Amino acid sequence: MNDRNRFLINSFKHINTIPTLTEDQKKLILDILSVEAKDYSMCYNIPISGDFNDILELYCDSLSMDGLSSQTIKNRKYTLNELNNFLHKNITDIDVADLRSYILYKRKTIQPSTTNTIISRIEAFFTWLYEEEYIKSNPSKKLRKIKEPSRIIKAVNSVDLEKIREHCKNDRDRAIIELSVATGLRVSELRNLNVLDIDFHLNRIKIVGKGNKERVVIFTDKAKYYVLKYLKTRTNQTSCELFTTLRRPYRRLGKRQIEKIVEDLRNVCEVGIKITPHSFRHTMATNMIQSGADVTTVQKLLGHNNTNTTLLYANINLDTIEQQYRKCMVG
Repeated sequence: MNDRNRFLINSFKHINTIPTLTEDQKKLILDILSVEAKDYSMCYNIPISGDFNDILELYCDSLSMDGLSSQTIKNRKYTLNELNNFLHKNITDIDVADLRSYILYKRKTIQPSTTNTIISRIEAFFTWLYEEEYIKSNPSKKLRKIKEPSRIIKAVNSVDLEKIREHCKNDRDRAIIELSVATGLRVSELRNLNVLDIDFHLNRIKIVGKGNKERVVIFTDKAKYYVLKYLKTRTNQTSCELFTTLRRPYRRLGKRQIEKIVEDLRNVCEVGIKITPHSFRHTMATNMIQSGADVTTVQKLLGHNNTNTTLLYANINLDTIEQQYRKCMVG
C-alpha cells in the first residue's frame, strides 16, 4: 500500500475523532476524500490471501470509509476475532457448518438478541468477503436468526424517578438524569454531546446516532434549566464536551462512568427494579406513547429504523388501552 492510499485510509478512520469539527464540516471533508479515493478497492494494494487477520484489517478499513463509528467497528472486530480464535481455519475454508458450530457455542451463555447481533456481524463480514472476491461462495447465506421472545420493557415510575432526582450529588448528575429522561438519548449519544450541539433557544439537539445517522431531539424547559445550571457552576468553563469529570484534567465522561452514576443513585435510593441509563430512554418513550404521541414520532426521536423496535418501549397498561378504545369506538 503506497503512502497516498495509506493517508486516505487514515483520514477516513480519524475524521470523526476531531472534536472541533462540526458535522457539516466532517461531511464535506468525507465527501472530498470519497471523490479522491473514487473506489476504495484501490487502497487494497496487496495480494489476496486467506490470512484472517490481514483481511479483517481491510474489512475494518472499509467500514471506516463507509462512515461507521469507531465503536461499531471495534464491536464487529471483537466478534470476528473471537470467531477466528474458535475456528482456527483459513478464511477460504470456512463453511456454514463452522459458522453454526460457533453460534451454537455462543448460545450457551448469551441471550437470543445478542446471538442475533453476532449472526448479523458474521453475515456482514462474509457478504463483504464474497463481494470483494476473497471467497467463491458465501457460507453465511444459510444462517438463520433466532426467534426472540417478545417483551415489554419497563419504564421508571414517577416515584422512583423523583427518588433518583433527590439523591443526585451534584449539578452534573442532575443534568444527566434530566436530559436523559427528556430526550431518550442512548448512553453513547449522551456521552458524545458537546456544548455547541445544543440549541438552548429552540430546545433542540442535533445527534449523530447509530449508523452515523443524523436526527434532531427535543428537550424540556426543565432539562434546559438543569443543564444550564450545571454549565454555570462547573469549574471547567472552557471544555467543549458537555459532560466531563469533576476534577482535572476534566476529561469527557465515558459510557461506563455514566452507567456508574446511575447505578450508584439506584443503590442509594434502594429502588426495587434495575435502573440503567437505558431505562430513561424507555421512560421517555413510554410516557410519550401513553400520552397519545404517534408511534412514528417517537420512532424519529429515538432514532429507530422501524416502529417494531419502538413498540417494545410501549409499556401500555390495560387502563390506557381501554381509554383509547372507548375514545375511538364511539357508539
